[in-house]
Amino acid sequence: MSPREEYISKLNQYDVFICNAPYQFSLGNIIRAIYLGKKVYLRGENYTYFKKREYKVFNVDDIKSMTWKDFTKPLSIEEKIINQSLLRREYNVDETVKKWDTFIKSVS
Repeated sequence: MSPREEYISKLNQYDVFICNAPYQFSLGNIIRAIYLGKKVYLRGENYTYFKKREYKVFNVDDIKSMTWKDFTKPLSIEEKIINQSLLRREYNVDETVKKWDTFIKSVS
């Protein structure tokens, strides 16, 4: 198994993914966890970024007031479908090209 395949295999063993970084960090891992249907806890810029786009993600700061059952409760099928649909829409090739075009025009 390649290191990437090993990582995805390991990620699939868990239902919860936590990224406690207060700044935008680990975007690829977050996207992968969302796509795999994990319950994703974020904070700071990461949380704001995904929540603003209507992803079903949760705030790390809320964990301390949650019960274990609520913390570990998996996403519903509907929530997983919503997250995967948002990822497909936002991260498809055409959208990525448009975003890079906009960025390049803004710095040119």
